[in-house]
Amino acid sequence: MTCNVWERIVAGLSWINMFAGVHRPIVRGAALLTLSLGIVLHPGATRAANCDQPASEEEQVQCLGADLRRTDAEINRVYGEVRSKLDDAGKLALRNEQRAWLKRRDETCGLDNKESDREKWFQAILANRAKTVCVVRFTNERSAQLAAEQAGKAPAPEVPAATASGDLYEIWGKPVSTGKWYVEATIDMGAVAKRAETALFFGAESQEGSYGPLMQLRHNRANEPKHVLGLAVDLDGGWLYTRVDGSWGKSAPGQTGGLQIPVRLPTVMGLTSSVSMAGLIKDGLVSVNFGERPFVYAVPDGYKPLK
Repeated sequence: MTCNVWERIVAGLSWINMFAGVHRPIVRGAALLTLSLGIVLHPGATRAANCDQPASEEEQVQCLGADLRRTDAEINRVYGEVRSKLDDAGKLALRNEQRAWLKRRDETCGLDNKESDREKWFQAILANRAKTVCVVRFTNERSAQLAAEQAGKAPAPEVPAATASGDLYEIWGKPVSTGKWYVEATIDMGAVAKRAETALFFGAESQEGSYGPLMQLRHNRANEPKHVLGLAVDLDGGWLYTRVDGSWGKSAPGQTGGLQIPVRLPTVMGLTSSVSMAGLIKDGLVSVNFGERPFVYAVPDGYKPLK
């Protein structure tokens, strides 16, 4: 398969970075009442050129960074408006509510709140795909809460985004440190985009970082077809390979050109989402196959199902 054909396949996916591998930095929060970091597209927001169809990894990172900064400013604005209408007791309650949300977000997403440089925090979030999706999840939750309070509605009960009853945000396989493993995820991209604008990460994660594709499914991708993503992870040699609908990216397993990853570290593989996948799985829009059932495409030579 030629590189041009592969690029056309990837271009059909909305904002997919198939070869993003990054070391896990320590991610720190800018200030105690820093309000947000995440991808929440607000009505009327002006997007940078080509951000609905970024042509390169550089454009993807640029557009994602613009969304993060714009959302941060928007939630800070709403927080300020809500606070300005409260008496002293209400302001104290709002501050405590905000602190509780920040604490839950930081603990769940593995963030640290000691970094005073705002831009460094943005860059650290952007550098780690799994953390980005986690922060998007919590930011969406807080954005909805603040919007409700701005409209004069009572604050929603404090329910952790990652543990709300019936919700499912992460699907991980068993942790492994050695061997060659294969996993598939089937995602009806258009149907998911119609439900909600969603950030997805499909890949591998260890203590050193997260490796694999980050996907941002926007409403303008509502006609996107269903795709089968494949993930081949070689923990002995330190390589990760990805494919879409049976076609490998820059190289196939066993060839040079894959993504280098740490060797022989405890690693998990799977799918994470900024919105609950419970309904998506129930309706057949998302599935992850670790080998419990036949794969859509053949397992690469020398690799085994992760089951």
